[in-house]
Amino acid sequence: MLAAVEMNDTGTTKIGKYVFDHSFIIPGIATIIAAVIIGFALGSITL
Repeated sequence: MLAAVEMNDTGTTKIGKYVFDHSFIIPGIATIIAAVIIGFALGSITL
């Protein structure tokens, strides 16, 4: 995460004061939710 913040030239990526206060939290949660849903869907299809 620190490397991604350092490589961002636009300055839009920031790490906040708290653990859940940074710009990667919403895309990260959305990706995890999508991966779990897709995993359950593929699991139910293949079994």
